[in-house]
Amino acid sequence: MAHVSYVYTAARVAQILGISEDLLEKIGDTIEPGKDGVLSIWHTTEESIRGFTEEGLDYAREILNDPSRMAHILEDSM
Repeated sequence: MAHVSYVYTAARVAQILGISEDLLEKIGDTIEPGKDGVLSIWHTTEESIRGFTEEGLDYAREILNDPSRMAHILEDSM
């Protein structure tokens, strides 16, 4: 993995991809943190948010553009 100097918040990734944060959350739930450019970022309140590297942004875009994977994600969320 390349050196990571910044990450995007999930809100920013959703904005870039033109999708809702809820849909991105469903996509992100299928990606194991620490793999494929998705990180958990911990706050002092013991809460975490999901962060995406460039690789994570590309991976989310790849999933979004795969009808079969998206159908599975949407089916599982019902």
